[in-house]
Amino acid sequence: SLAEIPGAILAAFFIENATIGRRRCLGAALALSSVCMLGASLLSGLSFTTMVSLGKMFNNAAFCVIYPYTAEVYPTTDRSTGL
Repeated sequence: SLAEIPGAILAAFFIENATIGRRRCLGAALALSSVCMLGASLLSGLSFTTMVSLGKMFNNAAFCVIYPYTAEVYPTTDRSTGL
């Protein structure tokens, strides 16, 4: 969906930012996704659709961050078997 494109762009930008990093970017994306989805459960109509789309965007951002982050967590000897 169109909501995933800004999530991927935001993730690519914030991953490379030295002050934020991958761990904080992942945590923020997951937290914002959960806040949007919980907020969507209280709303209806266009507000519901907006919150779900924002939640999907942040969820996609978290998914884009977790691939490079997971590869860095494993030691070098285990990377070929872990992925």
